[in-house]
Amino acid sequence: MPARGNPNSLNRHYGLGVVEEKQGRTGRLTFVTVRHEISNAAGPVVEEDQIIAYRPTEVGIAPPTLPDPRSPASHERIVDVDPVLLFRYSALTFKGHRIHYDAPYATNVEHYPGLVIHGPLQATLLMNFAAVIAGQAPRRFSFRGVRPAIGPQTLLLSGTARGKGEMEMEVRASDGHVTVKATAQW
Repeated sequence: MPARGNPNSLNRHYGLGVVEEKQGRTGRLTFVTVRHEISNAAGPVVEEDQIIAYRPTEVGIAPPTLPDPRSPASHERIVDVDPVLLFRYSALTFKGHRIHYDAPYATNVEHYPGLVIHGPLQATLLMNFAAVIAGQAPRRFSFRGVRPAIGPQTLLLSGTARGKGEMEMEVRASDGHVTVKATAQW
């Protein structure tokens, strides 16, 4: 979609892609793919496919499992996530869901054990970490949330080079479970 007027202005286009229903460990899940495209007069600047998972409200938290075994990583960073960071990220990204900043709502209404740490916040932390490691922002970055992270807590970010110009990354919660997996490419 070409930009009109100011050549530095950005056009945003959002589109609904695929809607899929699947059976997960805790019951029925609905996955919705939303396409985000941001462009200017020169063409596309950012293209993103966001897959959002929805679950019925009556579903509880999955029973406890053992953490995945940890492989040695070439790079690691510790990040403390507190309610102020969760609130600020919600405000910055216009994510108004109360599970990220309203503890009584998250625990009493949604039945989480605490505030939910945004998957995109964890991905942002990983992408910034990848840029620090490589000295430049990744050209391509993809991530997948694999388990909710509940805050406040300390997260472990790790990255391991996989061939030339690629790094496998993950976030681990303080209980040792992987919460987000990602791939950065330069």
